[in-house]
Amino acid sequence: MADNLPKCLQAALDYASRGWPVVPIYWPEGDKCSCGKDNCQSPAKHPITIHGLKDATTDKNIIKAWWNKWPKANVAILTGKVSGIMVVDIDPRNGGDVSLKKLERLGNFPITPTAFTGGGGLHYILEHPGNDVRIGNKSKMAGYEGIDFKGDGGYILAAPSKHISGGQYTWKYPHIGTKIAPPPPWLKKIIETEVVHRTSLPNLRTNNPWAAMWRGVQDGVRNETAAKLAGRLLGRGLQEEEVTEILSIWDTQNSPPLSDQIIRSTVQSIARKEQQKPTAIGVMPAEYLLSSTIERPPEIIAKGVFMEASGLILTGESGVGKSLLSLEIAVKLSKGLPLWGYDVDKPRKILFIQKENPDYTVQTRLRRIMRGLSVNHVPNIQLVDRKFRADIGNSRDLQKITDLITKSGADIVILDPLSSYHHANENDNMGMRRVLDNLTDISAATNCSWIIVHHEGKPSEDRQGKWRFRGASSIRDWADTMIGLIHKSNNEKKLCAF
Repeated sequence: MADNLPKCLQAALDYASRGWPVVPIYWPEGDKCSCGKDNCQSPAKHPITIHGLKDATTDKNIIKAWWNKWPKANVAILTGKVSGIMVVDIDPRNGGDVSLKKLERLGNFPITPTAFTGGGGLHYILEHPGNDVRIGNKSKMAGYEGIDFKGDGGYILAAPSKHISGGQYTWKYPHIGTKIAPPPPWLKKIIETEVVHRTSLPNLRTNNPWAAMWRGVQDGVRNETAAKLAGRLLGRGLQEEEVTEILSIWDTQNSPPLSDQIIRSTVQSIARKEQQKPTAIGVMPAEYLLSSTIERPPEIIAKGVFMEASGLILTGESGVGKSLLSLEIAVKLSKGLPLWGYDVDKPRKILFIQKENPDYTVQTRLRRIMRGLSVNHVPNIQLVDRKFRADIGNSRDLQKITDLITKSGADIVILDPLSSYHHANENDNMGMRRVLDNLTDISAATNCSWIIVHHEGKPSEDRQGKWRFRGASSIRDWADTMIGLIHKSNNEKKLCAF
C-alpha cells in the first residue's frame, strides 16, 4: 500500500479486501463535526454519502474516489451478514466498563479482532452466525448498561478513525492475522435472548389496513402502497430523508422489493405535493429552531450562474459553437477562473461526456482555449471515451453513470449533447420530465451539477438572430439556468442568459 495514501483510505482498502463493506464518515473539525451542523447528534460518526449505509461497498475504485473527494474522512465497516461479523461495543462513558466486569463473570471473551474505540471503549468483533439468523442492533442491554450489539443493518467506526473527543480508534488485536472467533456459549445465550430476530415477521392479526400495508405487499400494488405510506408519514411531519429510510426498510418485506430509485422518487414526488398544500400560519419557538437539524445550503459554484447539484442548459442552433463553449466553461471552472465576469468560488472537478466530436477536434479546441486563457495544465478535467453509451431514461444505465461520476469525484458533469443520451420523444412533456428527473436523482446521490448541451431547431428567415428552443417545456422547467448562443449578423455570436 502506498505510503502517501490517507491512512483511513489505506485501512478502508484493507477492510474491503477482507470482504467488509466500508463507507466514509464525517470527521471531527476541532470539537465539531465536519458536516457543519452546530447541533449534530452524531458528531464525526455519521456517513457522508447521500444514501448512508446503503452506499457501503468493497469496490476499490469507488472507495478511492470517496477519499479523493474527502481525504480526511473517517472509515466505517458494516456489520451483519453482509460482512460476516457482529460486534460487542463497550462504552465506558455509559457504564460499559462496569458492565464488562459483570459480563466477564460469565466467561472471558475469546481472542478475536478487537479494537480500542476513540471514546476509550472496546469493539469485540465476532463471527456472524449467518444462515437465516438476523442479529439486530441493541443498545442499553438489560442488566448491562453501556454494552451495545451491532449486527445486521449496523456499523462501527474502525481504526484509524478519529473521535470527536480527540481520541483515535486503534487495534488491540489486529484484523489481519487474528481469526474471527464465534460468540462463546455464555454470550450466545444473551444474544439469542436480546438481539436475534427471525427473518420473517410473526403473523399478527389486525383489522387495521395501514398496519397490514406495513407488512409488505405483492407486485402490482407496491408503487401505490409506497405512495400512500409516504403521504401518511410526510403528513405527520417526518422529513423526506426519514421517510425514504423508513420505506426502504419496509420495502424489504415486499415481494419482490422495489428499487431504491423508485422508493426515492416516490417520496420526492409525494413530498412536492405535500409542500403545495396550504398550511395554517403559526409560530415557532427559537429554541425549537436551534435544536432542529437544518441542511447546509448548496455552495455557489459561479455567483449569478449556478450552484451545487443544479442544472444549466446551454442551447443554440447547430454550428453556433456550443461544444466549443462548453469546453471553455470546463477549463474555466476547473481552474477557478471567472465565468462571463462572475466569480468562481474554487477550482472544480469536471467530467466531460460527449459523443459528437472526435478526439483530434477536442484536443485542438482544448489547446486553443488553454492558450487564450494562459493555462498550461487542466488536471481537473476528465474526458469520457466517446464509445461510452448510456440512456438516462434506463435505470441500469443510470447506475452506470452514477458509478462513473462517483469514481471520478466530479463536481460538474458536462453532457454534450442531451439528444445522444436518451431515447424519449423530446416533444413529450412528461417523458422528458422523467428523463431529466433522473439527472436530478444522480445529483442527489453524488452532489454533482449538470451542464447540458441542447440543440435548437433549424433557423428560419423570420427567426434569424433570435433565441429559439426545441422540445418540451419541461426541459426548460428543469434547468436552473439557461444559456442561449445566438447567431448575429456578420458571423457575430451573442450569449444570452435566461
